[in-house]
Amino acid sequence: MRLEYRQLYRQGRYADAAQAAERAVRAAEREFGPADSNLMDTLNELGLIYQVLKKYDRALSPIERALAICEKAHGPESKEYAEVLNTLGKNYQGQEKYVEAEETYLKALAISERILPANDPQLGMLLNNLGNLYSDQDRYEEAEPYLERSLEIIEEKAGLNDTDLAHVLNNLAVVEKELGKYDEALMLYERSLGIFERGLGEDHPLVGTTLENLALLYDRKGWKEEAEEARARARRIRSGGP
Repeated sequence: MRLEYRQLYRQGRYADAAQAAERAVRAAEREFGPADSNLMDTLNELGLIYQVLKKYDRALSPIERALAICEKAHGPESKEYAEVLNTLGKNYQGQEKYVEAEETYLKALAISERILPANDPQLGMLLNNLGNLYSDQDRYEEAEPYLERSLEIIEEKAGLNDTDLAHVLNNLAVVEKELGKYDEALMLYERSLGIFERGLGEDHPLVGTTLENLALLYDRKGWKEEAEEARARARRIRSGGP
């Protein structure tokens, strides 16, 4: 069942993925009990799916359950605990509870830096999320070094066509655009778009999101024709049309 919802998620079928993940949780509860460590990953991933759907209230309960199970099974100084804290931080960020999000991310970062290698991909994605949090608050100069460090780690460890890399590239591009570094932002967006297209398909929702971001950069550069083409393609993806 975990394979089913992960495949649906990768296809961008997020509502279907949430339903499949709920079924996977119920199946695991029947097999292992409601507080078994086997539920932890599925609960955490269910929370992540609801976050993509912007259903943050729905996401909170499975994340908190995952955190409680993780603390008991692995302890509060573990890679697993930091990973679920990262998910909780994303939930606070989605709810615009920025103080709580920053506190949670920084707690996860402190744990990760104590126990993980300096180039661990999990650390890289945590740095990405913290940088993205600062970006959401228009704190672009603070965001930039976190995202640059994240990019160094993810480029080294995740592979040049990994979608995690595309997310980091996209987030750093937003920051560079807002700092007026348009050429750097353009290169980053184009790399991100290419990775999403190759890895997920040209009609995936994340391709549409990247095109919308690229259109905003084209606006800044005064490239009206390119901006409209990017928006038109993004609209086609959103509508599911040809």
